[in-house]
Amino acid sequence: MAEKRRFPIGDKEMDGVEVAFDPIKEPWSEYELADGGRVRIRPSVQRIFQLLDDDGKPARAPDGARMLAVQSKNDLVVQD
Repeated sequence: MAEKRRFPIGDKEMDGVEVAFDPIKEPWSEYELADGGRVRIRPSVQRIFQLLDDDGKPARAPDGARMLAVQSKNDLVVQD
């Protein structure tokens, strides 16, 4: 069963239900520092939650887009 959580959104809280997903692509961004070092970073999504409206249905933004909450971490590599 998918986990259900509450999320602070603006001045209220909304319920969200975890949804399954498959990573398709997780590319690295790479930066060269002035001293010649390099930094590589990429976000890595851990969990995705579909936010729910007051009726328990998938919430939508005013433009019709789905409202999601994403839990992620950043992977970082520093090369001297």
